[in-house]
Amino acid sequence: MIGEASGSDRAWMVEYGDDQTSIRNTFVECRCHAGPHVPALQDASATMFAELHRPLAAGRAVMISRRTEGRPPTARPLQAEMRRQADPTILAVPIVHGGRLRAALGFETVHRRWPGAEVRALFRCAELVALVRYGRGAGAPDGPDRSPMIHLRGIRGTRGVEPDAIVCLRSARNRTDILLADGARVVDPRAFGLWSSLLPLARFVQVHRTAIVNLRHVRGVRRERDATCWFLEVRHLDQPLSVSRPYRAELKARLGL
Repeated sequence: MIGEASGSDRAWMVEYGDDQTSIRNTFVECRCHAGPHVPALQDASATMFAELHRPLAAGRAVMISRRTEGRPPTARPLQAEMRRQADPTILAVPIVHGGRLRAALGFETVHRRWPGAEVRALFRCAELVALVRYGRGAGAPDGPDRSPMIHLRGIRGTRGVEPDAIVCLRSARNRTDILLADGARVVDPRAFGLWSSLLPLARFVQVHRTAIVNLRHVRGVRRERDATCWFLEVRHLDQPLSVSRPYRAELKARLGL
């Protein structure tokens, strides 16, 4: 109904997994000439839609086109999906409940622009959806217990890993150096700043402007006598990680120090 009222060629709703590393289509409405493309987006990695996820996680609507001019490398998976579905543009609106991004409404159209008043109206629709679907103790739809995968891209291809297999992530200029629990390292072409919004917040914490660690691999915190320097002992790392002052309060709270 929302899609028809908005004049979209295709309207959809995707929901995030509990730790926001995966998404799945839960609703699609199409005009007669537009196919739904539902099966390909069941339990897909959230990293596939990084260009949408970052502004959505910040509570903002976002529009993106499949044109490649001026787009960063992180947009390529989404643009490939848009070409597959013949989508010229996507408008996505966040569905937030309890202060957390739970889902998104998407609208795909060919021949029209989105006035600001309509975008604001779609935000109101998203608020109503959040209230009905997640309010008053409403639970997530029943489904099998899955451990969502995070898909890393390296020089040898793509590798899917569970979140706990990631030990830490460190900035490597415009890429991200990722250490895995099995000792492997993956240099992912996506920028480090992207990962803070994609990793499950319950498991990961940023300790430096260039480093994120998995709390389940932390062995301890070492502080110098004058308490000016903090170092984090992490499994599978030969050297401790320096903890910057702006990140210490969060680390203390997460570790119960």
